[in-house]
Amino acid sequence: MPSLTCESPNLHFSAHSAASRLRIDNSQESPTEYSFVTPEGTSAIPKPPKSGPSFHDITTTFQAASIALRPGQLVKDEFFTLFESVGALEIMDPKMDSGCLEAGEMLEDDYDVHRELLPEEVIAVMDQILCHEMAWHQGYPLSQTVLSSVYIDRLLWPDPKMLEDANFDRKSQGLAAKYLLVDTVLRAYCMGVVKCCDHVLRKIISEHYYEEEDFATHTHNRDLLNGFEADEILLVLEQARHWMKEQSTIKPSLTKDLVARLDLRTEMLRAFSNDLPDTIIFDRIQSLVNTVRATVDVGKPVKEAFSEKIQRRLASTTPPKPVIEIGTEEAFKKLERICADLRGAQRICKIDWIDSPANLRLTINLQNFLWAFASRKPRPLPFPRAFLQSLIFSRGDNDGDGIMRRLLLADLKELTLSEDPLLDPANWKVEVPSDSRHRIAERIDSFAFRATQDYSDLFRSLCQNRCRIRRTLCHVVQTFEYLQIDAENIDSDLHALTHQAPIVNHDLSDQPLYQYPLSSWTYHQKLRQMEWIVQLGFEQDIYLPDELAGMYSFLESTVSNRINHLGRISTFLKRNQDLAYESRNGDRMSNVQKSLSWNSALIEEGAGIFYLSTALGMLYAVLNALYLIPLPPRPFSNAGFRYELRMKPFLGLSIPPIIPLEEFQERCHVVLRNPKDFEARLQSIDEAVREAKKQFASLQKRSSEDVRAIGVEESWNKGWVSSCLMACIATGLAVATLQKVQTAHCRSKMVDLTTLVGVEIPEVEERYHEWWIVPRITQVK
Repeated sequence: MPSLTCESPNLHFSAHSAASRLRIDNSQESPTEYSFVTPEGTSAIPKPPKSGPSFHDITTTFQAASIALRPGQLVKDEFFTLFESVGALEIMDPKMDSGCLEAGEMLEDDYDVHRELLPEEVIAVMDQILCHEMAWHQGYPLSQTVLSSVYIDRLLWPDPKMLEDANFDRKSQGLAAKYLLVDTVLRAYCMGVVKCCDHVLRKIISEHYYEEEDFATHTHNRDLLNGFEADEILLVLEQARHWMKEQSTIKPSLTKDLVARLDLRTEMLRAFSNDLPDTIIFDRIQSLVNTVRATVDVGKPVKEAFSEKIQRRLASTTPPKPVIEIGTEEAFKKLERICADLRGAQRICKIDWIDSPANLRLTINLQNFLWAFASRKPRPLPFPRAFLQSLIFSRGDNDGDGIMRRLLLADLKELTLSEDPLLDPANWKVEVPSDSRHRIAERIDSFAFRATQDYSDLFRSLCQNRCRIRRTLCHVVQTFEYLQIDAENIDSDLHALTHQAPIVNHDLSDQPLYQYPLSSWTYHQKLRQMEWIVQLGFEQDIYLPDELAGMYSFLESTVSNRINHLGRISTFLKRNQDLAYESRNGDRMSNVQKSLSWNSALIEEGAGIFYLSTALGMLYAVLNALYLIPLPPRPFSNAGFRYELRMKPFLGLSIPPIIPLEEFQERCHVVLRNPKDFEARLQSIDEAVREAKKQFASLQKRSSEDVRAIGVEESWNKGWVSSCLMACIATGLAVATLQKVQTAHCRSKMVDLTTLVGVEIPEVEERYHEWWIVPRITQVK
């Protein structure tokens, strides 16, 4: 039975178990007091002196009063506040009361920071601090990681005003000459660690991140040597390195091991403090990590040099929590992963997407680069993602013509306005307000100004963690809905200024087609975001197995809209191509042709997604109809609620129209009336799989420039297209297994297949691609 404690001006009692007996003091001389006695007769608290007041057993009275209460009835004493009740829970609870000590426990550990350490012990302390640093990079707070080191705590408190003040014990600085191994080598290493943390923290908080979800930025009122430059700390590390090499009393092998750790910290500080570090630094770090990894066993642990009690002196609202400990091998892998991601992020600088007009088509390549970076396995940690954001968003200028505006115009030109008169540079040179060209440029600029922030949010969302990417896209797609309304109005103004004739294309529509380039671009962006939201839902296992049929059908519908829209865009690009041929301008013809090639690649990719999602949607519908996918109990939900939940990110969109609930239900639950229906369904799935395979195989043959994958060819081919092809093959094998079962058991009539067929939904890490959940279907023998 949990402990019960109550207080009031006239009543105090405490009960700890059903066997405890309560006693009340009836004397008038002192406040009412209770003690409780166990069945063995031993008191849990000191008994009052014999000369004190007498006590009476109130157990029976208390139990009778308790029985009189109705279940759930709350008796509130107006003098016993919520603050007092919570305080009563916190006091003397080790999990809540930071001052609660066990018997014989001291408030702080009495560790001598000037204790003479063996070289092996210094090595172990360095390695343990590195482990704590890597745990911090994973998102754990400083209080449970780096600041749990007694040496780092003494180094940072009180806050050093000068570099010479950053010592382990400022009251006994004269002892530094006696224990130089600690006060020279370990001090320099700790200063390097703290400065690395300082630069990492600055980088992360300067970009978009999510506190507690991504990273813990609280420094607990400790300044991480932010008043000193990295060069000053590098000099301290270099001095410690020289001192080590001059020592003759330490074994050469141990000297080498200590110097390797100092060199590793030096290179880490150079990498983390530089806005664009040289890739050679990462090669050095990798080499030094291998050297340090081989000598980890040399160290002799000094466990008392780390303590969670330090948290009691930090500025924190929570009691001490256990220190986070990870193994040295895991820490080395984290460090290697961070360096690999930083190196990978720097590849973006090799793509000339900033200033070269000839390379503006690489704008979409940047978007593919961000997807490739976010899809790296293991997923990039917060620091590399913040580093990537800084490479993209720190290049804007102050006159409003920032990087995102130029990227947006380049994207617009590439998708819908390649070599179009609307984006003729001469329009921006006309200064006569009444001239239509000046007004066209003005309207284009107004759209760019309106869309830049939304476009920037799209790019920033791709720099977050995978779960946050989806959540952010759910908001971004809504902003593009409002942007589309504004784009349509601006398109109407542009049409009035250009008087451009419509195009008649009976393959797309019986009605004349007007260009509307700005709203067309916005609509395509919105459709693509809708696809990503659904696909990331598959990756994050948001949808239950029996919902996969409906969600793949919804993805099929969304991709179908995008393919049709791309066909409409290509119609106007071909008109621009004809105009370019008439002008005999080779550059113009080449640019329009490249845009058409990209349009064709987008349609091809969309077709592959369309057919594969069609196949999986029908396959899961068949499995639902055969009762091969169990339905979980849902006592508090219905189909309408579940539909609204899954469609929630899209319900606020005017176009495209969302599949109605009735149609959604029909796609999820098909009826197999006879073996012919079963066979026909399987045949349709097989045909869709073959068509999807054909589209992805054709896409794989395209050049990296056609698909805008320059610099991320491997991620595009192996990470996306090849994975889609493997998913197609796996789906075909699943269909083939069902066809064998149909031939063997359902030739004349439908039978129960639940005992003949086994269906397994693969986990994320077991799929060929996270977005394609291909069921494993086996025959039960």
